[in-house]
Amino acid sequence: MAYKSVRDVARHPGAQQSIALVETCAEMCREKGVNFSEVLQDPSVEGHRPLYWVIISGPPSNQYGLLSAILNHSGPLSSEAVDEVRLACLQVGDQTLFSHLWKHPAYGALSGADELFLGAAAHTDYVDVQEATADEVGAFIVHFEITQFHKRMTVSGKIVFEFIARGLCFYVDHALGCPN
Repeated sequence: MAYKSVRDVARHPGAQQSIALVETCAEMCREKGVNFSEVLQDPSVEGHRPLYWVIISGPPSNQYGLLSAILNHSGPLSSEAVDEVRLACLQVGDQTLFSHLWKHPAYGALSGADELFLGAAAHTDYVDVQEATADEVGAFIVHFEITQFHKRMTVSGKIVFEFIARGLCFYVDHALGCPN
């Protein structure tokens, strides 16, 4: 039942009842002792996870309720699921959507040390990508704000963030370099 319902959500992500259906499936799985996170992370819908299809269908900006509902029950995402989220976001070319997903705790963008250190401010890192005009082919500008950058570098020695620009996913891994 859960697989069929999740497949229905993936096929019709814009339906009014999609979020309620995810919540109902989660409750049913809890009652039957089924791990709903495993159901959501299984590539059972045409070889992909339901989250992939919801992203591909392109939810309108600021209407990420279904994505959040799925993520709330999926976390933490496996590395394969994270790769598929990146792929789907690349295919639709939506940095705003990717940023929303990247900040969700289920995505696992922050290290455990950063989550402990930042607490409530854990997901306030900000990345803004501005694609240049057609005259400047391939150019883009990235503005980013890293919450408590200096302290995080001191405590964990590393900060990672990702963004999408010009059809590419950039993974920035800044580690503290200490002289020997």
